Amino acid sequence: MDSMDVAGRSYPLDRRGFLADPSVWDLQFVAAVARRLGQPGELTLLQLKVVLFVRRHFVQRGGVARVSATCHACRLSLGQLRDLFPWGYQRGVCRLAGISYQAIDSGHHALTYETVSRRKPSLDDPGGPRPKASGQ
Repeated sequence: MDSMDVAGRSYPLDRRGFLADPSVWDLQFVAAVARRLGQPGELTLLQLKVVLFVRRHFVQRGGVARVSATCHACRLSLGQLRDLFPWGYQRGVCRLAGISYQAIDSGHHALTYETVSRRKPSLDDPGGPRPKASGQ
């Protein structure tokens, strides 16, 4: 098991770089992981709000908040959340919130936005909206 040392404190990490013991999480851990992920400077207040919401949800409910719940609670669109955390919801937000990889259901589509397309569907797109048939 790896560890990350910050200001004299050691944080145990799993093989994927997620916090192995969520009980040792603190804001020093958040800042250090953000730097590791490539965050230029300090996290913004909005980024911290998102991380703290996801952390609080995890501690109070024992599970990971869905992307839609996080967006709703923090009054963000999916695009805004994606722009705030370009590393992704699981690899970014959940990692910063100190949630172990084991606690994340990686196959659950509601816990990720990495696969969501940024382009808007069109009527010409086979996956786009369908016009209603007459008489409906």
